[in-house]
Amino acid sequence: MAGMQRLLAALLLLSLVGSVSAQAGKKTKKKSRLPPQATLGDALNARRDEIQDCAIRFALDRGARRVDIVTRLTINGRGQVLDNRTTVNVVGGDGEQVRACVERVIGGIRFPATEAPLITIERNWSVAAQ
Repeated sequence: MAGMQRLLAALLLLSLVGSVSAQAGKKTKKKSRLPPQATLGDALNARRDEIQDCAIRFALDRGARRVDIVTRLTINGRGQVLDNRTTVNVVGGDGEQVRACVERVIGGIRFPATEAPLITIERNWSVAAQ
């Protein structure tokens, strides 16, 4: 009888250890608590210093007084940019080089995948000489 109790206890212990190790081996994928627009917007905002540097190098350092940049991106669920509409308004200068620079910066961003099929985000930056 004592041998049977030990055998049952050993089997119970093995089944508990097996289920704990199986659960420990499962990797859970953390989902962002932010809405998809915020997640993608954060990826774009992380590069704002580079975008502002485009305005400084190609406009303000060349005599412009103010640069306004508007970027509107359409991004699919895999994080691919499908449409990039960047407009630049430079007071006292030419905005074409600023726009090209900003588009290069945006082209280098790896946006995360989301569950939404298409998302459009828009950001505005204004940089002025003091």
